[in-house]
Amino acid sequence: MPQTRSTADVALKGPFKAHGEITYRIEGRILRTAATGPFNDELVGAIPSVIKELIAKLVRQGKWGQIVTFHRSALCSPSAIGDFTAYLKARYTHPETNPIVALVFPREVEGGHLMAPLYLKCYLDIGIVSKVFVDDSSAHSWVESMIQQSSEEMAWNEKYKVGDAAMDEQHQELFVRAGAVIAATTSGGQALSSMRLHQYTRTQIGRASCRERV
Repeated sequence: MPQTRSTADVALKGPFKAHGEITYRIEGRILRTAATGPFNDELVGAIPSVIKELIAKLVRQGKWGQIVTFHRSALCSPSAIGDFTAYLKARYTHPETNPIVALVFPREVEGGHLMAPLYLKCYLDIGIVSKVFVDDSSAHSWVESMIQQSSEEMAWNEKYKVGDAAMDEQHQELFVRAGAVIAATTSGGQALSSMRLHQYTRTQIGRASCRERV
């Protein structure tokens, strides 16, 4: 499956063409989204088929984020905003798989100050953690930090102890390495963390097998 998709790739049925373009690109656990407006209803109608498989891939990796950066113009019709809100409600029905969303409106984007609160409301109204930024760097740092917070769910707890010091130490290390996989937001970071977890697990299983034979 391609890592990059665009609404321009969709052949729409109907008398009107889509105005604007949205391009999606997966970077680790982040869906980079470039939205070039202005937008109309037909453009919103092209989103579901373009983004569906990309979202499915990201959800399988765990907590994920989306950075939507607007270009040229952020303007769209009230009906397009309504259609977009309806799309989000239909798409994100399971809170545990919802993304963290950063909306970036550079100061030169037409209508950015006007449209930012409207787009933000679309996400907030359905319970998606979202925030508006004026630059990509700040948005990226925020999304990364929010994704990394989910790694705390893999934190070691003293109640997991089994009473064997060596085994408890091994289990604690497994939690640390699994948490690193969850916290990684880049493809390289994910690959490296997964490899370290795999290697450690294989080593411990090998040692356990040796002890059983003895």
